[in-house]
Amino acid sequence: MSEVRSIAISSNFAHHTTHSGYKQILRFTKPLAVFGIDYTKENSKIVQSYYYVHEFIAWFRSFSLKFDVLHILYGEDYFRFSHILFWRKKLVVTFHQPPDILDQELSLGNYNGRVAGFTHSITRRRLRSIDACIVMSKEQKEVAQKYIDSSKIHVIPLGVNLERYNLAFNKHEFSRDRDQVITVGEWLRDWDLYLKVVDECFLKSPETQFILINNRLNDQVLNEISSRKNVKYVMNITDAELEKLYLTSAAMFLPLKGAAGSNAINEALALGCPVISNLRFDFWLNIANSPLQ
Repeated sequence: MSEVRSIAISSNFAHHTTHSGYKQILRFTKPLAVFGIDYTKENSKIVQSYYYVHEFIAWFRSFSLKFDVLHILYGEDYFRFSHILFWRKKLVVTFHQPPDILDQELSLGNYNGRVAGFTHSITRRRLRSIDACIVMSKEQKEVAQKYIDSSKIHVIPLGVNLERYNLAFNKHEFSRDRDQVITVGEWLRDWDLYLKVVDECFLKSPETQFILINNRLNDQVLNEISSRKNVKYVMNITDAELEKLYLTSAAMFLPLKGAAGSNAINEALALGCPVISNLRFDFWLNIANSPLQ
């Protein structure tokens, strides 16, 4: 069987480590080129606001490439015109939003503005043209099959490179700080619950330090946490620095409004860091020969 040649459209987030989530998909599929927003760099407002511009960028820049498949990761954001632009290629789209948001985006379009809704309305039939759809949970599949042939939908749980994390865990010489709790990420985080817990802990355990790791908090949240003496805000950390925090913290506190999967949870558990969350998760993590045993 000949090797499948592909290109991809995806987003690169600074708070996602090299060894987890969608970066693992790219590692294993080895696309000839990856297009999309790189949040570790400066981007123009148009390129960052209108994701589907990257479909046209990929189309223009891929003329010289010989490939068979276009794989769009973060399909809720990027997928609008690829079924037209790449009509001779196989089209694979991965969706990552929780079921309720996924349903809204597949029925109404991305909720970020009128332009997104308009482009959705004029390309509504695009979902029927998908050759394969990837989701992370059976709940997502139940939503997606309302719009896409169920035979084309494949459930692949979000994961991490356990071999890499096991190596990091076994090599580390750090002790856990029982007074240090970390929180990672921004999307769908329940900040009201976060601040409530932070304030309660300050009254009952003022020595507990909360470390919040994120690169794009909104101004309201930033103003709230700046007044808390027991919260430290950290930006622009490396993979190694994030791994060290997972390895040395007493726990990760992750208050969520919803999730289909979580890089942060997988990474923390793979490095032996307990997770405290308000949501119950059904996705699994293979813990054979891992710190979780």
